[in-house]
Amino acid sequence: MGDITLHLPDELIERAKQAGLLNTETISEVLSLALGDDGSGVPPLPIRSFRSFFDQMHDAVFLLNLNGSYFAVNRRAAEMFGYTIEEIQSKRVMELSGEPDATRAIMDRLIAGEHVPMLTRLMRHKSGALFPVEVTVELVRDRAGNPAYIQSIVRDITERRQNEQRIRDAETLLRTLINAVPNHIYARDREGRYVIANEAAAQAVGSTVDEIIGKTDFDFGVPIAAQLREEDEDVLRSGVPRTILEDEFVAPSGERFMFSTTKVPIKLPGSDVEAVLSVSTDISELKQAQADLHEAVRQAYALETERQRVTILTKFIQDTSHEFRTPLSIIGTSVYLLRRSTDEGRRDEHARVANDQINRITRLLDHLQVMAELDAGVVLRRQAVNVNHLLRDLRSHFAAICERRGIRFDLVLEDALPAISADPIRLNEACSQLIDNALRHTDTNGSVIITTACSRTGITIEVRDTGIGIQHQALPRIFDRFWRQDEARTTPGFGLGLPIAQRIIEHHGGHITVDSRVDAGSVFTVHLPIVSPE
Repeated sequence: MGDITLHLPDELIERAKQAGLLNTETISEVLSLALGDDGSGVPPLPIRSFRSFFDQMHDAVFLLNLNGSYFAVNRRAAEMFGYTIEEIQSKRVMELSGEPDATRAIMDRLIAGEHVPMLTRLMRHKSGALFPVEVTVELVRDRAGNPAYIQSIVRDITERRQNEQRIRDAETLLRTLINAVPNHIYARDREGRYVIANEAAAQAVGSTVDEIIGKTDFDFGVPIAAQLREEDEDVLRSGVPRTILEDEFVAPSGERFMFSTTKVPIKLPGSDVEAVLSVSTDISELKQAQADLHEAVRQAYALETERQRVTILTKFIQDTSHEFRTPLSIIGTSVYLLRRSTDEGRRDEHARVANDQINRITRLLDHLQVMAELDAGVVLRRQAVNVNHLLRDLRSHFAAICERRGIRFDLVLEDALPAISADPIRLNEACSQLIDNALRHTDTNGSVIITTACSRTGITIEVRDTGIGIQHQALPRIFDRFWRQDEARTTPGFGLGLPIAQRIIEHHGGHITVDSRVDAGSVFTVHLPIVSPE
């Protein structure tokens, strides 16, 4: 028997080394088996001699004749394509390729002596589904230099592609969110060049998101460019975030705006480039509103409509300011202590406290957004909804809270309850708010019972608790925004849950009634028609 040469691609050898599969013992076994099988009828490749190595590869390995038929594959190949090894060996490469024409062209190039670099291709699973792979192919020649067979290593990159797509989707979503907010979000490096900017920031200097990158305020003729550069340099020099409550900005057109700006020193991801990230909120209208408010107060609310506007605006500012002020104050204190503390445990605790308050602000913003959508006349996506199923899901959702607080949560559901035409997401939100309200005002060892029933005009959902109850004089106000019976605000919540629930039910053509007694609990009853009016 003549000399036998094992032709293995460099990539295959390197992966084998990393896996600890290519060593002296393995090579010895390959050679001894190869040299001892002269009359076995095995093809002119020592496949059996490196079967152990062959089958332990994490990638699919194929050996095929020049006519495209497979004569050796490893286990990974069978697993990847959904066939048995025998089934694959009965097929040709075109049958497994999702791009037959491209595959045929590659084989022609190989046989013609051309080197083919790593490729990305689509392959076809036994089920017929296409999946992406990386392919390394190499033509093996015999001792006379004639083409003998083709070696191919295939790596499934489906998960990588999915992860890459998720990253792209996340980046797109983030960019969409950043561009959607009215705040000016931007970052400038030490030379004053824009490295990040959303649409609002670009429009402020008369540019676009694409054009603004790499340019400075001087390039756009911003009258106060030197002042802005100096502010950024101060932040970079100190390394400390800075908030400018009233920061005047003069646009290239000469128009003046008032912003509240926070500047934070950062390093751009994946580089050592230092920059200042700025978030500016246009408070020009707020400042004007404050001026108008003061003028209205000075004129002693001369017009009734103006008095109502001022009352509503003032109430909204007071309520939202209070809800934001406390968590922001806690965040500020936590960040201050975090910077000063060297104890890792205390730093973690300060970070946790700040994060809790950030989550609280986020929930408040979510509530405000829901109220804004409902006020704007949100379009309901109606479909047939099984209310009993919806309530069972909510019980599962609140089960952990009830168990932790020792509150019994029972359902008494009408078996014959008909499905109703409703928006399941919005209806779930309304019921969730009512249940959350009941749980927050019920002490340990208390109970919350939800009952469903048919009525003459539709269905009813009753949420009954054994909580603290509501004073009679307070009942007319419980659906007012930001109103809370607990004026000291020791009970969690924002005073928006019940208004949200009421608005959602009203959008469905229903209404909510309340019966409550102090220290005896409350009963909130939702009345819904089976078919909501358009």
